[in-house]
Amino acid sequence: TLHDGRVLCAGCHATAIFDPAVARQLYDETVAAVELQLGLRLRVGVEFRLVDAPTIARARASGESGHSPDERTLGLYQRQGRLRAIYMLYGLPKLLFRTVVAHEYAHAWQGESCPLLGDHALREGFAEWVAYHHLLYLGCTRAAERMLTSAHPYRPLMEQVLAIEAQNGIPGV
Repeated sequence: TLHDGRVLCAGCHATAIFDPAVARQLYDETVAAVELQLGLRLRVGVEFRLVDAPTIARARASGESGHSPDERTLGLYQRQGRLRAIYMLYGLPKLLFRTVVAHEYAHAWQGESCPLLGDHALREGFAEWVAYHHLLYLGCTRAAERMLTSAHPYRPLMEQVLAIEAQNGIPGV
């Protein structure tokens, strides 16, 4: 049981990210891989913050996320004025941590590259598509396959972006 009330099984706890230095290293590796693989580079940096569940809930409540209040939040990209930050929940298993970083980094890229994009489905579908491709880049094909078969609400949105990719290739997305 973690201090914020979350409970991890032994398997998840074994690879969970608690150390801020380790989290920062994995964050940097994930961002570098997404930049290399998909060409998504930020001109303006984004801060990284490893936080607990109450802190991420407060950050989410203070902005306009487009998410329902009862939705579980593992990561969050937020821009408030000049501050741009990616909040990541501490204690996530390593692979899930990297997947969520890729997703949130995609939102940071969207915020910088297409700030007027108001289509929630396209924003979330694209972010899941980036996370999916990051898993493939890492060689985690079973985890990527689970994204295609899960009951996650973003799966149909990602499938729409995968259809765009099928027609136009990665550069077309």
